Amino acid sequence: MSEVRSHRPVLLLATGLAMLGLVGTAGGSPARGQVVTRTLWSAALGRRERVVVYLPPGYSGARAARYPLVILLHGVPGRPEDFVTHGVVARIDALMAAGRIPPFVAAMPAGGDRPTDDNEWADSDLRPSERWETYVARDVVGFLQSHYRVRRDAAGRAIAGESMGGFGAMNLALHHRNEFGAVASWSGYFNANTPSVHNPSSPAGRGYSPQHYVSRLRPSLAAWHPAIDFYVGGNDRFAAENATFDRTLTALHVPHGFRIVPGAGHGWALWTSQLNRELGFLESALAGTPGGQAAPGGGTAAG
Repeated sequence: MSEVRSHRPVLLLATGLAMLGLVGTAGGSPARGQVVTRTLWSAALGRRERVVVYLPPGYSGARAARYPLVILLHGVPGRPEDFVTHGVVARIDALMAAGRIPPFVAAMPAGGDRPTDDNEWADSDLRPSERWETYVARDVVGFLQSHYRVRRDAAGRAIAGESMGGFGAMNLALHHRNEFGAVASWSGYFNANTPSVHNPSSPAGRGYSPQHYVSRLRPSLAAWHPAIDFYVGGNDRFAAENATFDRTLTALHVPHGFRIVPGAGHGWALWTSQLNRELGFLESALAGTPGGQAAPGGGTAAG
């Protein structure tokens, strides 16, 4: 378990932004962000894909501002619109309007044409045309940098996801260590488990198991300083796997936050219950809070 740090800097930043009118409207109903669906050409996949983009209140008026970028990866079955229909975007709006988190741009890429596509957000060693990791890291990030005012530095970019998306987020953070300042896994797993995507015994397949891959990074881990947070329900079949990954990171002296939510399963009931805490964690990390760790009980953004 990692040390818990104060979230006071993010409170000061959020308060200042609220006073500037960037996160709400004075005397009226809270301002809402804008959700748009875009399509982009993916060189990695050789076809067009869609990405749902959330623009915070005040984005159109603050033309000199560059916003932190949060990438959210869905699970399977799933699609990017899940983050809208299950209330993630509404919660972001509410927390921004209350001055509890500062504005950011969120991007929710589609992980395939069908909600049941199980690609693990990976570059498959068995299906060369399925290069989902490269799609996110290069095509999606490049598209957002070209079309929106998002920060281009790793300290201003975070990645998170639920279930398969949490697995993909952790792999992307490990494989692109200079490109993401924070990573969060919501009920993810840490061993590649889809034989149609990976040959589990191949070097490429083992490289997509964070539990094993992180140990291969031992010589370079001292220079890797992202904010890391992950959680799992106590009744989830991935609970033991998460606990093992926690012990591995602890043994490697990698600072991180981890918790098991007692009695919880695997699904949106858990993920929505943890949103305030997780959004607070991501924004604290992007705002530069030392350690970027989520505080017990939700810290600054606790419900």
